[in-house]
This record gives sequence, structure tokens and C-alpha cells, in this order.
Amino acid sequence: MSSSGLEHERIESDGVVERYVLGTLSTEERDAFEEHLVGCADCAARVDWTSDLRAALAAEAAGRSISSGPSAESRRSSRQPVWLPIAACIGLVTLIGLANRTWQLGRAVETAESDAARWRTLYDEGRRGAAGERAPRAQSTQLPAAADPIVNVPNLMLVSVRGEAPAQRLAVTPDAAWLLLSLELEVEPEATYSARITTATGTPVWAGTGLRPVGPSLLSMLLPTRLLGEGDYVVVVENANAPVGAPPYGRYSFRLARPPSR
Repeated sequence: MSSSGLEHERIESDGVVERYVLGTLSTEERDAFEEHLVGCADCAARVDWTSDLRAALAAEAAGRSISSGPSAESRRSSRQPVWLPIAACIGLVTLIGLANRTWQLGRAVETAESDAARWRTLYDEGRRGAAGERAPRAQSTQLPAAADPIVNVPNLMLVSVRGEAPAQRLAVTPDAAWLLLSLELEVEPEATYSARITTATGTPVWAGTGLRPVGPSLLSMLLPTRLLGEGDYVVVVENANAPVGAPPYGRYSFRLARPPSR
């Protein structure tokens, strides 16, 4: 038996571990197996386990023999049947083999559970990676539509008013989907603004925060026309950095009309 030929399958099929513990290997087989044990922690553990089991069984058998003492029958005859030692040896080998197989099955179950956990981790990581790849692809399919310019947008330039000034009027055609409101105001450096739109009777329509001017004296808002029906509206702009209770930074009013489609 060469060292290179001591694969685990051969060790299992030839019962090398059990024979090594029982001392029934040939010199060549024992030398080859001991060389294999130097680099195989698994087989070394099995040898230790099998040796401990054999020692425990021998101790148990010796204890029973001492406690029971010689029987009357044994005193009458010092001769034992020849087959008793042979049967005992065969039984011990069989018991060690069964116990070793149980140990192997336990190790196989542990290995299978470990492999299942590892594959589950890889599966979960793969799902997360696939989800992360789908998100950019979904966004990329929306880029061409988002990159199309929005044209023919009605633009209403509003000037801040005080009191009940007449509302500026804008007619929006039925095919107009957006409305651009451009508000003139005195801009403060590094300031941000909030705006809210209500009907003339105070019903909220839209509100936004974090608005920044697009020029030295202009604040613009692009709104979908579906938010606005015909009627009068008020736009109130406030400085986000102003103290609580401060008056509005700007107040604007406009009237929206929707001519019937032709």
C-alpha cells in the first residue's frame, strides 16, 4: 500500500482505521497509513475516537469479569471453547466499525449543513447583486424620455404685489401639460426659499421648499397644469432663514383661464 494510494475512499472501503487500532495492518500498510496521518487531521481524529472507544469497551468488559468472579462451571473446567475469543474479536471489530460509521455520518451531516449555509449566502448575495444591476438598467431606459426637452410651455412672469392688486391673467390651452411661473424678487445671497400656492379662497394647491433663485432677481417653478383649474391663485414666497412669524418675502396673484379646444 503506497502513501499516494491512501485516498479516503480506500481507507473507508478497507477499514484501515479499525485495523490500525486493532493492530492487524501489515508493516507496509501501517507505515503508509501513519505517513497519511501526518497530514490528515480528519483520519487522526477518527483514530483517537476509535482508540478511546476500544479502550472503554475493554475496560467495561474487564469490570464485568472482575465483579462476576469465576463461575462454578469455570471452576469445574479450565478449558474454554476455541471459538469464544474469535467471536469476541469479530464482535469488537463489528462494533468499532458501526461506531466509526456513525461518527462518519455525523461529520457528513455537519459538512452538508455547512455547505447549505454557504450556498444560501452566495444565493442571497447574487440576488442582491442582480437587484442592484436592474435598478441602473431601469433608470437608463428612462433617460431618453427624460432627456427630451419640454417645449411650448406657457410662461407667466409675476411681480410681487401688495394688498388686493388685480391678478395677472394667463390663458392655458388644453394641450399644455406644464406651466412656468417666474417670480421677480430681491434675492439675498446664499438664501433658500419656500413657496406655496393656494386658491383665492385659501385652499392649498402646491407647496415646495429648498427653492433657489436662477438669477439675481428671479425664482422659477415648473408646475403640471393638472394641478390648476380655471380661477384665481395666490403665490406666497418666504425666506427659509427668516425668523418665525416674519412677514412673507413676496406675494403674487394670477388668474388662470382655459379656452375651450377648437
